[in-house]
This record gives sequence, structure tokens and C-alpha cells, in this order.
Amino acid sequence: MRLFLIIASLFTALTASAQEVWTLDDLVERALGHSHTIEAAAVRRQVAREMKSVASTASKPRLSASGAYMYSSRSLSLLTAAERSSLSTMGSDVMGGLASLITAGGISLTPEQMQGLSNITADIDGVGTDIADRLSPNTHHIFAGGVLLTQPLYMGGAISAANNMATLTRHMADASYEKTEQQLRYDVSAAYWLVVSLSHKQRLAVAFEELSHQMLSDTRAMHDEGIATRGDLLQAEIQVSQAELTRIRATNGVALARMNLARLSGMMHAESPLLLQHEDTAALIDIDTTYIHTMILDANARPELKMMDYAVELANQTIRLERAAGLPKLALVGGYSVTNPNIYDSFQRRFAGAWHVGVALNVPIWHWGETTHRIRAARGLHTIAKLERDEAAEMIELDIQQSRNKAQEAAARLRATENTVARADENLRTAQLGYREGVVSQTTVLAAHTAWLNARSELIDAQVDVVMAKADMERAGGM
Repeated sequence: MRLFLIIASLFTALTASAQEVWTLDDLVERALGHSHTIEAAAVRRQVAREMKSVASTASKPRLSASGAYMYSSRSLSLLTAAERSSLSTMGSDVMGGLASLITAGGISLTPEQMQGLSNITADIDGVGTDIADRLSPNTHHIFAGGVLLTQPLYMGGAISAANNMATLTRHMADASYEKTEQQLRYDVSAAYWLVVSLSHKQRLAVAFEELSHQMLSDTRAMHDEGIATRGDLLQAEIQVSQAELTRIRATNGVALARMNLARLSGMMHAESPLLLQHEDTAALIDIDTTYIHTMILDANARPELKMMDYAVELANQTIRLERAAGLPKLALVGGYSVTNPNIYDSFQRRFAGAWHVGVALNVPIWHWGETTHRIRAARGLHTIAKLERDEAAEMIELDIQQSRNKAQEAAARLRATENTVARADENLRTAQLGYREGVVSQTTVLAAHTAWLNARSELIDAQVDVVMAKADMERAGGM
């Protein structure tokens, strides 16, 4: 078994030397570049910027073109049916009356004169028909088009409020991105130190297994000499089995923690497991606890509080926007329109158009108090946003104090566990020595083994707690 452990350790060392060793900073930077959460936050920030650009166009002139075609089953006419009929028979009616007068006067006309009157009648009827046709144009097919320019002059403050809201939304997206980035840094740090902690505990489990095998070897020798009993030998064998199970659990825990770190770092499908900088060090890390008293934490630096501040101002701008709905709105309009038939020249079948310019005014008069109710509702939401902001500020202050207390507790625990480890090492040394000399019972040695394992495991946890307490203080302070 010892030979197996030595070979496994040498293989691990050779494998580690052939692979890239990752530092915490390297993994954080890689995670920031490969995280789907960060990518989504970046897209949301870009969306907010685009919406800000959209809002800035509301005050600029807008130019649009439109066109239409319509077929009508009836044509436009400026005459009634009776008027049209009268115009078409105007010559016949006039000449009919003239003929009655000639007959009544006893005047006789030559055939040539009758033919001349007939021609005049036809000419007058033709003129009347032409007039009737001109006053009844062919409008079955109608074409229309135009270009329209609109320039807002006064919108009751709605444009300004919308611009401010878009700016605030962009700032909120930036703060959200910052929060997401900080949380990812913290998550990667926690996953990194979990791997380091479990890796050191795996080594501790291997050392404990070696101690158990040494204990079993010594017990067998003493059993062969008749000093130890069969029960002592069985107890030693049981401890070896328990040590092997502890090592297997530690190995599996390291593998799972390493996979989680690889997932956060965007290396889920890496061909080889990640090797970390602090895995191969004899000590876990050089612990420095001076940061507890020197680190300056400011609640206003937290992105969550920034987002709440923006939410309060966003609610205030909503009040302005709702108020603008009840104010007059003035716009300058102008453009060029074209039609066929030509409405400017006797409805002739050709295109013609004209320029136009003017102002448009919209004044809300009565909407059953809708705007008033909307303003009151917006003010209520503004009050809610302020209350939530104040509550968030208190919670952040509490979080900062808790993180500092946690760091102080971790530092005190580290000092205590260091003393405990020193005593456990000495206790194990004296117990092993006394057991070999036959003056210490096996139960005492087994208890010393357990105490040594627990003390070393507690030391690893305490060291990681100090490191993570610093990361937690940085998170609480918005760093």
C-alpha cells in the first residue's frame, strides 16, 4: 500500500509538472471572458445603450413618405343628374323655344335657314355636353402620395423625461453588469479555494492513511511478540479501512469541486483537470489578517445600492412623463403632396402636387381624471422605490458589518487552530513513541490519530475561511 501511495504521488507530481498551473487571477479573467451570465449582462447593457439612442431621436424632425392607390366604382361629379342633362340638351332647349316664337310670328324659314339652326343647336349641345363632362371628371382610378416632415416643438416635457429614463436605464444596466462581474469573481474565488482546501484535505487523508498503515504494522509486530491482543489488531485494521474510505471521499470531493471550478471558468470540456497554484504548496497560503482593520468599506460603492438610486430617480421621471400626458403638445408640420387626377387643374389625368406647412396643436380637455390618477400612482411608486432603497442601504450596512465580524472570527479561529495543531502534533508524537515502548494503549494512539486529523482539517478550514472572509469583505464593500 505504501508503494502504491508513493507511486500515485510521483505520478501526480509528474502530471502536474507537465500541465499548466492556474492562478486565481488567471481563472477569474478566463471566467469573465467565457461566462454566459456575463455575456447576457453585456447584451443587456448594449440593449440599454440602443434604447438611449432611440430616446434621443424623439426631439429630432421626422421625415416620412407615403403613397396610395384607390379604385372607385363611381366617379366624382360637381353636377346633379338634372344639371348634367340640362347642359347636354342646352342647344335643343334654346332652339326649341326659338322655333316656337318663329312659328307663332308666322315667319317661314327656308330649308337652308332650318339647316343652319339645326347646326347651331348641335354645336350648343356639344358645348353643354363638354361642360358637363369637365364638371364630372373620371375619378375611378385615384393615385395619391406625399412627403411629410414633423418637428416636435413642445410635448409637455415627455421627450425630456423619456431621455432621462433611458439614461437611467443605461446606468442601471451598467450597475447590473458590475454586480454580475463581482458575483462571478466571488464565485470563482470560492470554487478555487474549495478545490485547494479539498486538495489539502486529500493529502491529509493520504497522510492519515499512512499513519494508519504504520499503526497496523506496529500492532502486527507487537501481536507477533504477544504484547498486543487480537482485538488490538482488529482495531488497527478497522482504522486502516476507515482511512482508505476517507481518502476515497476526499478524492471524489476534489474531483467534483474541480469540475465546478472548470465550469465557472469556461473549461468544462478541458481534456485534463485543472491544476491550481496553491495545491502544491506545503502551507495552504501565507495568511495576512491585517486587511480586517485596514480595508475601507463603503456601502455607496455597492452596485445594488446604485441600482436602487437609479430606480428612485426613474420613478421620479415617470411622474414627469405621466404629467406630460395632460399638457398641450405642439408640432411643426410641412411636406409635399401629389395626386392624380390633378385636383389643382380640372381633375386632369396627370400628376400634380403642392407644398404645405403649418402647426399642429393637441390640447387634452377632459379625460375623466385619468392623468391625475396616473400621476398619483406614479408618486406612490416613487415612494415605494425610496423606501426600498432605504431598506437596501440598511441591509448593506448590516452585510458590511457581518463580513467584518466574520473576518475577525476567522482570524481568531485561525490562531486557535494553529495552537491546536501544534498540540495535536506533539500529542501524536508522544502517543506513537509510548505505544512502541508499550507504555501507551492502542486506544490512546487511535484517539491521538483522530485528534491530529481533526486539528489539521480544522486548520485548513480556518485558513480558507480567512481568505474567503477577505473576498467577502471586498464583495460587501463593492470592490
